[in-house]
Amino acid sequence: MRLKLLLAPFVAFALIFNSRGSFAQMKIGTNSTNIEPSSNLEVEASTSGRKFKIDKTTGQLTIADGTQANYSVLVSDADGNTKWTHLDPSNLFSFPRMEAYGAKTGPLVNGERMNLNYPWMLGGTGFHIPANGTYKVLFTGLYRIETRLTIENSAGCTGASFLGLEVNLVRNGATTTSPIIDEKLTPVFEDRYITTVSTQTSLLSGDYTSFSILPTIKSPQTGCEVKVVEGTYSINYVP
Repeated sequence: MRLKLLLAPFVAFALIFNSRGSFAQMKIGTNSTNIEPSSNLEVEASTSGRKFKIDKTTGQLTIADGTQANYSVLVSDADGNTKWTHLDPSNLFSFPRMEAYGAKTGPLVNGERMNLNYPWMLGGTGFHIPANGTYKVLFTGLYRIETRLTIENSAGCTGASFLGLEVNLVRNGATTTSPIIDEKLTPVFEDRYITTVSTQTSLLSGDYTSFSILPTIKSPQTGCEVKVVEGTYSINYVP
């Protein structure tokens, strides 16, 4: 008797699945005997119009739960409950992101690369802060990374020199081979100016990212010092 009870559901399933021949269809839930002709599989709720289905020709998956809308994405909560929603600042806030600031350097030296550290975190989630002021990625994905540097020239810079900057992404201690800014010549005089560079790249969980700066000072002058006095850093997951 126990063996019959175990086999009965399987036999019933096989009869339902094979009843339509080589173009078998399966329907579960409400109206279990009424399936759309184009569907291979349907799971229908008791609420009208809410169903999960797979098209038998295209294989397209349809999830209609009442929250679906144009240009929506399917998201879940911590328990795996899903719904369709538009991406906007309120829900993008939960994706990995981080902002930091405080990068500074001493006087830049012609031809000497300096790594930039951003020691103070403004806020974010999905990153770990090691002691050296760089940041460790906790989730694999595509990220947009940006730095904004304020460069200051001392009073001894009269304008007879020129400064070229090469700013590179640093990943796990290795500088990228292609500079984000390459030899952008800027007149050097008593002034402050801002340089912003950004890149979009795929990162793995455990990667460390930062930026470095390589100066090329043409016709350097005695008493002329150029340095980074403020640098901010931001990294955002790209869904």
